[in-house]
Amino acid sequence: HQPAASELKRTRYVPPEYPKDALKRGIGGEVRVRFTLDADGKVRSAEVVNSSPADVFDRAALDAVRRWRFKPPAVGNFNSEATVVTNIVFRPDDAKTP
Repeated sequence: HQPAASELKRTRYVPPEYPKDALKRGIGGEVRVRFTLDADGKVRSAEVVNSSPADVFDRAALDAVRRWRFKPPAVGNFNSEATVVTNIVFRPDDAKTP
């Protein structure tokens, strides 16, 4: 059973840093990231599954995901690893400060 991202309790969230060039050009996008949590709830590995536009937001998404922390994933009566896929959406309007 692979838990959905919504099933895991995130204990630390680090927002992705919007790439300055993309923000300047008003580009938005989405990155689908697959990451594996270790038994302590730390992100052990992360990879981009796909992204649109390609390669624009990949590094920002991965850098952020690697710094997230979760409550340890309980499977059955013991803690173990969990692999999760989530989408990170980048919108220029969300990144601009008033």
